[in-house]
Amino acid sequence: MYDAAVLKRCTNCGESYPSTPEHFGQVRPGQVRPRCRNCERAKNREYDRNNDRSHRDAKRRKLESGLRVSIHDKR
Repeated sequence: MYDAAVLKRCTNCGESYPSTPEHFGQVRPGQVRPRCRNCERAKNREYDRNNDRSHRDAKRRKLESGLRVSIHDKR
């Protein structure tokens, strides 16, 4: 399915790695991502720094736990 002898170039950093999921990750079985794992990690870290999810996550956890807010509480 994957040929480690075939090199693929990362679209972000330009480095060449073997075209395997170990270096690029998988989109679907048999297909690898266009960016290497290092560039994907850096992209995800940057996104996490710029997008604080703590408030949204806390709200989601409260709703999943069964907490219901009445009209009185909203006021």
